[in-house]
Amino acid sequence: MANLFQTVMLIDDDEATNFWHKRIIKKINPHVDFIVYDSSTTAIEFMQSNDFTPPDLILLDINMPGPNGREVLDKLPQGSLNNIPVIIVSTFIDDTKRSRFSEFSSAVAFAEKPLTTQKLEEIFENFG
Repeated sequence: MANLFQTVMLIDDDEATNFWHKRIIKKINPHVDFIVYDSSTTAIEFMQSNDFTPPDLILLDINMPGPNGREVLDKLPQGSLNNIPVIIVSTFIDDTKRSRFSEFSSAVAFAEKPLTTQKLEEIFENFG
């Protein structure tokens, strides 16, 4: 299942978290390519550009300076993430945070950081 994800976009302001997520995703799929943004503003600009080629999967942090994860999804054109699973990541996920994303069909999973290989494999299995 995980091999279906050939390109993964990471949007998180924490460089160490991006490094860790890349490392564990590579354990699952060593051939994956990454698009990494440590700024939500830059990620939004790229996703709104004509150069944007949708990735197979997005890991999106909730709490970031500038636009937060919810605002990132709000600022994208309607339908631009159709069929692209988005995993919402945060150090703490509760029902309040989950409800903030309920209207986004692309927000398919929520996971607490740091992610583990086991947690990602479980999430990937749920896509099948």
